[in-house]
Amino acid sequence: MKRFMILLVCFGFVSAGCQSTTARSVTAATEVSKAAYLEDAKNDDEQIPLSVRISVPEQVSKDGVFQITAYLQNESASELEVESRKQMFTYSIQDSSGNSIIPATFLADVGVHRTLDGEGEYAEKFSYRIRQPGNYTVRAVAEFTVYINGTALNYELETEGKSVEVID
Repeated sequence: MKRFMILLVCFGFVSAGCQSTTARSVTAATEVSKAAYLEDAKNDDEQIPLSVRISVPEQVSKDGVFQITAYLQNESASELEVESRKQMFTYSIQDSSGNSIIPATFLADVGVHRTLDGEGEYAEKFSYRIRQPGNYTVRAVAEFTVYINGTALNYELETEGKSVEVID
């Protein structure tokens, strides 16, 4: 029984080593495919059929919780397969001096598969409270992978900044 357990543990280490090597190879292959796809898209005058935007209130009361809604829009008529973390968007709020007021956060890297209908959108909500009056700029960044014709393409798209005034 002891030999069986040792053999099982050794097999686990060998398997884990093989998986990490495979993952690196897949990542490298994905970057090459992405570069080739983007080059083809540039040659064919195609554009990436995706956009991002956010919605925020123009004015909120200090200490009042407000909601940010971030959107990923599929602008093509075709359905797209998208994978991302559970929370696709990360959020940035800066004061008028350009200082970030959101503390650094660690996001779980759990993969979620989503299907975006042609000309459809994915919406994600985030609530936040600002305690100091002033003017702030809110942005969101979407990180995800799109599968087009069997090719995985990694994207990072940032929204335009939106202004929020926090009043007493």
